[in-house]
Amino acid sequence: MALTSSYLQTTKNINDFFNALIAAKAPERFSQKFLQQLEFTSSNDRPL
Repeated sequence: MALTSSYLQTTKNINDFFNALIAAKAPERFSQKFLQQLEFTSSNDRPL
C-alpha cells in the first residue's frame, strides 16, 4: 500500500472536524460541499 501524498496544512480544526462529523447525518457522498455544510470552507480543510 502506497503512502498518500496529501497532508494537513494545519491541525487546529481536527477536534472540531471530528465532533461535527459525529453530530452530522451521514451524506450520500462525502464531498467538499458536505465539508462546506459543516462550516469547513477553507481549502486547508479539504485533506481532512
